Amino acid sequence: MKLLQTLGLNLLEAEVYMLLLTQDEPITAYRIGKAINKPTANVYKAIDSLMWKGAVMVDDGEPRLCRPVPLEEFLGHLEKTYVQTARQAAETLAHLSKPTQDERIYQIHSMPLIFERCRALLGRAETIAVIDIFPKAMEELLPAIEETAARGVETYVQVYEPTTIKQVHLVQAFESQEILAHWKCQQLNCVSDGKEVLLALMGNNLSKVFQAIWTQSPFLACVLHAGFLREHLFHSIAALKDQENFPSAIQKLLIEHPSFHSTHIPGQKLLFSRLGVEEI
Repeated sequence: MKLLQTLGLNLLEAEVYMLLLTQDEPITAYRIGKAINKPTANVYKAIDSLMWKGAVMVDDGEPRLCRPVPLEEFLGHLEKTYVQTARQAAETLAHLSKPTQDERIYQIHSMPLIFERCRALLGRAETIAVIDIFPKAMEELLPAIEETAARGVETYVQVYEPTTIKQVHLVQAFESQEILAHWKCQQLNCVSDGKEVLLALMGNNLSKVFQAIWTQSPFLACVLHAGFLREHLFHSIAALKDQENFPSAIQKLLIEHPSFHSTHIPGQKLLFSRLGVEEI
């Protein structure tokens, strides 16, 4: 019942639709009202609304018989209608959007919003993105990460299971299985251009948000960018430990791996300009 309400039906409409799904043949609004103990007049209004919402069909005879649109068909209709409405809203309301630099720290409590915000964050990346991501979160964001790297953004990703991603600086965390067993949850940490950060700690089945924050504070973003990049470097060094040329491999990695002070980070430039500090 609650699921149908979240899809846009009110309580009475949900009751009527669920009853109709259980019937072997079409029935009248009068019989529906009797079955759910609701006034017939109210049931008629609910049926009219359900017709417009694509959940119920009513014949032209007398008495009028009602039958449900099959659930799969109704859900497909809802999905297409929602997508179309969302696109129309985006086009109509686009001129109202006024992006501003906001350095506050915001809590996110919606699981879908966490991933949507991360996709948007990666979509805004211009120079470099650093990502620390657990397996189930990776399943949600893999296409967005691939698209970010394909645009030429330097993308550093730390994962916890064997993974292959084209054009990405990829490393599997040292003792990754022990890390996953220790945390018993899912993490997603992402920094874009040293300007924007999303940190999320979620249930292992992605059904619960323990805590998630987002901020455009360039100071926090720069600090976390440097920290996650250093962690990426550590795990990259750990991955070389069994090589015969370990010392020379480390030296090569240290030379090639970007450092915060020697790399152009848009967030650092923004931070320095606000502090009145000239870039070196």
